[in-house]
Amino acid sequence: MKRALFVSLAVVGACDSRGMGGGWSAGSQSAVEQAAEARKREKANVKAAIVAVGRLEETPHVTEIESKRGRRAVVDRALQRTATLKTKDRERAIATLLAIPDDWPRAKERRGRLRAIIVAIAQSDFAKKRLDAFENRCTEAEVVGRSKVAWCVAARKRLAERQDKARMKDALNLLKNGEGASFVEAASRVEGKQRVAIVWAKALRFARAIEKTAPETAFAIARAYPLQQKDATKARELADKLRPLVKAVPAPTQLATISPLSAAPDSVYAPAPAAASAPAATPAKPVRANLLVSPVAQTLVISGFAALSMGAALLVRRTRARRAAAKLAQEEEFTVRSFALAANHARCLICGRDFDLNARPVSCARCGTPHHIECWQYNRVCAIYACDSRKAA
Repeated sequence: MKRALFVSLAVVGACDSRGMGGGWSAGSQSAVEQAAEARKREKANVKAAIVAVGRLEETPHVTEIESKRGRRAVVDRALQRTATLKTKDRERAIATLLAIPDDWPRAKERRGRLRAIIVAIAQSDFAKKRLDAFENRCTEAEVVGRSKVAWCVAARKRLAERQDKARMKDALNLLKNGEGASFVEAASRVEGKQRVAIVWAKALRFARAIEKTAPETAFAIARAYPLQQKDATKARELADKLRPLVKAVPAPTQLATISPLSAAPDSVYAPAPAAASAPAATPAKPVRANLLVSPVAQTLVISGFAALSMGAALLVRRTRARRAAAKLAQEEEFTVRSFALAANHARCLICGRDFDLNARPVSCARCGTPHHIECWQYNRVCAIYACDSRKAA
């Protein structure tokens, strides 16, 4: 097409030089100049955009590029430049990639690269405990990539676990300080299943420990115990047990301050002392029979201990006898073997010396050839040709 266009323009120019159609030739010449200027502007815009992308700067020349080749060149330069970035260049790289329209070539790769850069910034914010910035970056990455980011999901999960652990720690501190109402409110905010079970198990043990000294706090904890937990039945029983005690406890009254002058009672107008009330009768405890008091039970226990001690002594004696017999058999075997070697005039194949009767030789585990211990440790292999065994018996 371009060649045909240039040929037609050349023919029109030749006709114009011969004096044919002067007005029409002048219009064609202006069209050619406009096309050449448009090509120059296109090249200049592509060059300026490539330079700006290389410097990670926002460029207005990107929107003026119309050719597919120029667009692809700019996108390739942007992907190449943002492949390896330093921390200080990430923000500018994001602005550079966002300046490139989505309808240009390799849009999917640009979104993936932009998403990776934003996730790297989110990781840095999460490491520096800038949680708000981390959440914003994760949202931007999910919008750019049009799907959830696996790292952001895992980071949110870790953050939720950290916060849940902090809430559990605060609830346990309130429980340790004896603040029952505040503990119930703090424990209701704990979300982890395992942590909820730990918190309420410790709360139930604490309530049982203070059911006599602070029945109101113990009753509040037992009444708020979750029904889905393991010991919910025991908590309900404790609440039913403490309910009448909580109703009978009088409300705390504020004592009036007494001045030093009125501290001494008046002998005339002093009220008569109230008659001492008789102490309430305590219910008698049921008497339980102790089986060890009877002589028959004592005899049986003593005879059982005696039988166990005799059996243990017999077992120890048998074990010692077996060990002594095994040691004696080893010594006899060593003596017989040493005399057999001396009778056969056996010699070590490594050093050529006879075996000493008092020194136990080492035999090859494969062929049974005897060696001195020092020779075996030196050679580390059997001296018999083609045996090549490295294990000693």
